[in-house]
Amino acid sequence: MNLYTVICCYNSSSRIKTTLEYLAKQNLKALSCEVILVYKNCSYETVSVAQKKWQEFNSSSPLKIIEEKRPGLTHASKAGVEAAKGDIVIFCDDDNWLVTNYVLNSFNLLNSYPIIEAAEGQSSAISDSSFPGWWASYKNGYTIGQQTSVSMKTTKRLAVLGIGMLPS
Repeated sequence: MNLYTVICCYNSSSRIKTTLEYLAKQNLKALSCEVILVYKNCSYETVSVAQKKWQEFNSSSPLKIIEEKRPGLTHASKAGVEAAKGDIVIFCDDDNWLVTNYVLNSFNLLNSYPIIEAAEGQSSAISDSSFPGWWASYKNGYTIGQQTSVSMKTTKRLAVLGIGMLPS
């Protein structure tokens, strides 16, 4: 089974370093995973930073970089999926830091339950300063926290949130 992690970027040179660092540290066991960075109609600086950092991290996973000239996340996501041509595609935003076993757990989930067509991740927020008082009430609107239960039941929400999304 082929695994791909797609990162869609727009002028992400300041954010992409840490995101790639977390991807390079993934515990893949015997799995192989290709990382596809799609840069969306932006400066080349994001690409040069990503290439340099990926080499420094010395990951066993290849990094493929493609350009999408049409603006917008939808076009970049489609370009990433087309480049992947694989069984499992994980979307990782340019400011997401996937925990060490995220890719392996994603593979195990979809491999163990072939009926699952898509899944979403759980996230937590990190800030350089204190969160404002309203944050706790509205963080779900920013896709922070547990999005659904782990019950394997269909939710009333008709969409899968993009945080670490796994369309199969």
